[in-house]
Amino acid sequence: IQMLKYFTQDDQIRFAEISGDWNPIHVNPIASRRTPYGQIVHGIHILAWALDLLIAKNEIKPTRIKVAFLRPVNLYDELSTKEQMEGEELVVFVENNSRTIVSIRLEVGILKLKDKCTMPTKNSSRAPLEKTFDELMGEQGVIEVWGKEKQLRKYFPNLVECIGSGRTSELLCLSRIV
Repeated sequence: IQMLKYFTQDDQIRFAEISGDWNPIHVNPIASRRTPYGQIVHGIHILAWALDLLIAKNEIKPTRIKVAFLRPVNLYDELSTKEQMEGEELVVFVENNSRTIVSIRLEVGILKLKDKCTMPTKNSSRAPLEKTFDELMGEQGVIEVWGKEKQLRKYFPNLVECIGSGRTSELLCLSRIV
């Protein structure tokens, strides 16, 4: 498939609202310009967009996803997708100016949901935690899942239809640890 897409500041804010990822490198144009790459698009947002597109075009059911984020994407960078089969896997390349920026490998088949996911009832703080590597050593815990079903269905309708709103919300919340 060939699909062109670019992400805007409004897209960034909407994604932050449903994923909980308010990292300034994604949502704050002033703070992010002090970084080597400037303001960059959430990688998981790119993944969710590509999956939503693939499910719509190919009527696939991804059962396993392996993704590699190879390069940062800035706002208004024009993205396109290419796909090819490699054995039993569907491989999708998200490109900018003919350079692969995200590689997605999908096993496709019958989706088996082992348990029902529930949607969250509240959102946490917008402020990301700032911890040193020493403070993170040995840390473990639970990531609160965000996202309201109406928003998820509006922005990723095919993904929600395929894997459900709970699992879509779980996928998007991974943005906070990537």
